[in-house]
Amino acid sequence: MISFVSWPVRKVKCIYTRVTLSRITLAFFLFSFVHCFAQGIIQSLLFSIDAEYSSILSDIQDLPDTPSNCDNIFSSRDFPYSPLNGNVFVTAIHNSSNYGQIMGVNLSIPPNPVVFLDHICTEIMVYPNKCNLQDSRREDLALVFFQFWLLSISLMAIMFDSVPHILAVLGSRVILTAWSAYSVWRTNLREGEFRELMWNQGTPCSVNIFPEYFPTRRAYEIPDLILNCTALVIASYLSWTLLRVYNAQSFKHAGAPAHVYRINRFFMAVLACLQLEVFALTATMALWMDTLLNTAIRELAAHSFEYFGLLAVTAILLLPWIALGWHGIRKENKRLMGLFLFLTFCAIVCWSMMFYSIVFRWTFLQWPFLGCCTVASFILLFANLILGTICWLNFGKGLAEYLRVEDTLSALGFTKGIFAHDEEKGAPTGDYPILPYEESREGLPPAGLLGYFHNRQRSWNPQSVPS
Repeated sequence: MISFVSWPVRKVKCIYTRVTLSRITLAFFLFSFVHCFAQGIIQSLLFSIDAEYSSILSDIQDLPDTPSNCDNIFSSRDFPYSPLNGNVFVTAIHNSSNYGQIMGVNLSIPPNPVVFLDHICTEIMVYPNKCNLQDSRREDLALVFFQFWLLSISLMAIMFDSVPHILAVLGSRVILTAWSAYSVWRTNLREGEFRELMWNQGTPCSVNIFPEYFPTRRAYEIPDLILNCTALVIASYLSWTLLRVYNAQSFKHAGAPAHVYRINRFFMAVLACLQLEVFALTATMALWMDTLLNTAIRELAAHSFEYFGLLAVTAILLLPWIALGWHGIRKENKRLMGLFLFLTFCAIVCWSMMFYSIVFRWTFLQWPFLGCCTVASFILLFANLILGTICWLNFGKGLAEYLRVEDTLSALGFTKGIFAHDEEKGAPTGDYPILPYEESREGLPPAGLLGYFHNRQRSWNPQSVPS
C-alpha cells in the first residue's frame, strides 16, 4: 500500500525536478503552458461565433442536410412567428390570395433591420452553412484539443531530454503559424464569396444577413496570428538552447556509450511520432465521421458501411497499436515489434484505399483542414514504419538494458539526468549530485549502478548489466 501511494508522489516530484532543472527548462514549460491556454481561449472564441451563426442558418433552413429538401422551409405552418436562436426570430410570409402558400420568411436579428428571405435565398444558405461555418466550427474545436496535446508533448520533451520531441513541438508550431496566416486569408476569401452569392444587389438575398460575423472573426484571427508568430520566435530560441544542451550530453547519469544514445534517439523519435499520430489520426477519423453523419455526404456515400467499419477498427486498435510500439522497442521484443510494423503497414494500405471513394476525395479537396490532418497522419504513419524498422534492426545492442537500469534508478528515487548545465555553452558541468533516495527492496544502492556503468563504459556488454 505504501508503494502504491508513493509511486504517484515520486512521479510528481520527478516532473517538478525535471521542469525546474534549469532556467531554460522552466522557461520552456511556462511558455508552453501560457501559450496553450492563450491559444485555447482564442480558438474557443472563434468556435463560439462560428457555432452561433451556423445555428442561425441551420434554424432558418429547418430541413435535412440535403440541398434538395430546401423547400421544406416553406411548408405550411400553424404559427406565423417563431423564435429560433435567442433574439433571432423568423416570421412566415403567406401568399395574400392563398394563405396556405408561404412566399418567404422575414428574419429579425436585433438590432439589425428585418430582412426578407425568399425561396432561392434560403437554398443558397446551404453552401455557406454546411461547407463553411460548420467546417470552421469543427476546426476550432480540433485546434483547442491540439493545444493541450502539444503541451503534453512539450512536457515529455523535458522529461526525457528528447531531441525528437522538441523538434516535433517546433515543427507543430510552424504548422500552426502557417495555418493561422491561411485562416486570415481564407476569411477574406469567404467574405468575397458570401458577397457574390448573397449580399450584392441582384443576388437572391441582396442583403448581408450577418454583417458582424466577418469583422468579429478577423478581430480574433489577427491576434491569433500575432500570438503564433511571437510564440514561434520564442519557441525557436528556447528549443535551440535545449537542443544545444541535449546534443552536448550523453547518457551521463548511466554511462551508456554513444551507439546506445543514438538508438535511444530513434526510440524517442518513434514515441514523438506516435504522440502526434494520436491527434492527427483521431482528428481525421472524427472529422470524417462527423461529415458522414451530419452533412449531405451521408445521402451520397455509397459505401458508408465500409467507411464506418474502417473507422471502428482504427479506433479499437489505436491504443493497442501504440502500446505495441512502446513496449516492443523498450523490451526489444521482436514479436511485438513485428506486429506493430504489420499494423502500421495495414493502416497505410487501408486508409490509402479511402481515396478510391469519390466523396472522400471531394471532401479531402474541398475541406483543407481535413486534408491537412489526413496528409499529416500519412506522413507520421510512414515515419513510424521507417523509424520502427530502424529500431528493430538495432535490437540486442543495449537499449533495453539501459532502459531497465533507468527504471531501477527511478524506482530508487533518482531523477533522470540531474546535473548542472552551463546554459550559455550548452554543456553539462560539475559532478552528479547524490540525491536522496528510497531504499529498494533488493537493497541495491543507486551509487552501485552508477559506478558500474561508469566503470564499464569502454567495454559495454548489455548481458552483464546487474538486475
